[in-house]
Amino acid sequence: MKNSCCHCFKLLSSKSRFRIFEFLKGCRTKKVNVNDLVKLSSLRQPTVSFHLKKLKDNGFLKKYKKGREVYCQVCQKCVDCPLFK
Repeated sequence: MKNSCCHCFKLLSSKSRFRIFEFLKGCRTKKVNVNDLVKLSSLRQPTVSFHLKKLKDNGFLKKYKKGREVYCQVCQKCVDCPLFK
């Protein structure tokens, strides 16, 4: 593993953030919006948005807006990353 892997694992050390990431990783072909993630995680919308921002700022997610809905999609940060296998 690379030294940057430590940063990635630290980012995903939050249980809620890891569950959100794993859910999004499993839904690569399906559009997932923030409301879906709120229902999945049993967290409030501002908390989910906080975790999504952390993931996006660190290169794990792409977010796009369609109308009033915000959709999320996982993007692979590293080619050899064990998180994406």
